[in-house]
Amino acid sequence: MKILPVCSKNARVVLSAVVFYILGLTWESALAAPTEAIITNGVTNPVQVRDVTGVGVRPYQHQASIGDSSTCAPQCRLTFPAVPAGQRLVITYVSAQLDATSSPVLEGADETLFLIRTGPGTNISLPVTFYFEPGDVPVIRVFQQNSAARTSLIGLLVGHLVPVQ
Repeated sequence: MKILPVCSKNARVVLSAVVFYILGLTWESALAAPTEAIITNGVTNPVQVRDVTGVGVRPYQHQASIGDSSTCAPQCRLTFPAVPAGQRLVITYVSAQLDATSSPVLEGADETLFLIRTGPGTNISLPVTFYFEPGDVPVIRVFQQNSAARTSLIGLLVGHLVPVQ
């Protein structure tokens, strides 16, 4: 009586191993089987090819500056070109040279992004993700606490333009 359950258990194990082996061979052969592509287009009718991963994506990098912050204090605006029609601007990096006491924000449409210094000094360099729609005008607004300072303010926006779907 004990031999029958043991045999049936061993038989199940062997049968399972055989099934997995056969399935494995079938899967490997399906992956390894080359597929043939027949192209019938000739010289007068060429095959149309295009890169769909980067269609319409254009790099964006613009700088704006104010030579003397005392001319615009207490709020100075570094204004960048308007986003072209049919495009969305995706800002991925912001860099700026400011006065040590100033506080900058990136503004666009109805959104505001506070640009926080990561260390002491007058420079800001941050990775960000911020979107501007067609017609929006990107602005870095600098709140200049020391209106007597004659600081040169420089802002740089880096990102890319993508077609609006």
